[in-house]
Amino acid sequence: MPEDSDAKEIGTSDLAKSLMKNEQFSKYFSYQLEMIKFAVCVAIKNKLAPVTDDKSITTSHNTASLDPDGNLKFLVSSYKNTKTPYKLVEQLAEAGFRFIKEKLKIRGLIDDCY
Repeated sequence: MPEDSDAKEIGTSDLAKSLMKNEQFSKYFSYQLEMIKFAVCVAIKNKLAPVTDDKSITTSHNTASLDPDGNLKFLVSSYKNTKTPYKLVEQLAEAGFRFIKEKLKIRGLIDDCY
């Protein structure tokens, strides 16, 4: 698969969109792009499996805005050998958002409506 076949945009799920609007999570970030990067790092740190089966994921961010310097692409490519690192970013972000949601829920900081 040629390198230019990687995603030009990444998507977020309904769960991720709701979580990014939740004050208990969003108050620590200035922008959704920061939240997505954080979720990717949480997934990598906790060795979470990429989420590949969420049908609610819809395009939400351009990869050029998310990763203008290419560092996120480098990080993800270093973590797992892939020809489509931005697709992996999307999948790892979803895994990270799910993990974060569960941790916030356990601590009683969010309810189970997400």
